[in-house]
Amino acid sequence: DALPICRTVTLYQVSDQKPLGSWTVKQGQAITCPAVYNFGTREYVTVHDDKVLRIWRDDDANLEKVFKATLSADVYRLHSLPSTEPLVVFKCGAAIFLDVLLAEPQQEVVDTIPDGEVIRWSEMFAEGGQTILVFIAERESDCFVYVRNLKINSLIKYKIHSEEETSVPLNFTASFQNKSITLLSLYSSGHVYEMEVLLNQTQIGRA
Repeated sequence: DALPICRTVTLYQVSDQKPLGSWTVKQGQAITCPAVYNFGTREYVTVHDDKVLRIWRDDDANLEKVFKATLSADVYRLHSLPSTEPLVVFKCGAAIFLDVLLAEPQQEVVDTIPDGEVIRWSEMFAEGGQTILVFIAERESDCFVYVRNLKINSLIKYKIHSEEETSVPLNFTASFQNKSITLLSLYSSGHVYEMEVLLNQTQIGRA
């Protein structure tokens, strides 16, 4: 079934879930990427219709009148942390910091993942002066984890192996500590697999 079309970004007070504000794109448009907060500029950022970037502030009432940039490739996800510049992750696997992208919105975006692979999940971490992007891509029944160190522009890829033959991965979560990434994968069988990525080696187990 097709996912419902999202046209509104809503800001909530976490403690009581009270809505503090909302912004809506016009009819015929669809928000295709969850909005994030840019801690450095105190602005909100989202993407609609895969390629159209919007940036606004609390006192902006109409998204049609805020900053707009049309990008050269489809965006998968935005990530933002208090200590780093927001990161734009493209469906092709490329990752570009927002300030670099805004300097030239139509810059060429280079494919990182092969044709046929589709990104299903991603997360960004910042620790010890390093910014790390982790994302999962699928191709048919195969699942791959990519780890990109944005400080040195390195990229490693591993195939996720499991003992599951009939179940499929439903969701992922990860943590980054002491130069090690721990990835947990929940399968439809109810099993949770743990994969540790440490520099250029992996350790795999099941919980």
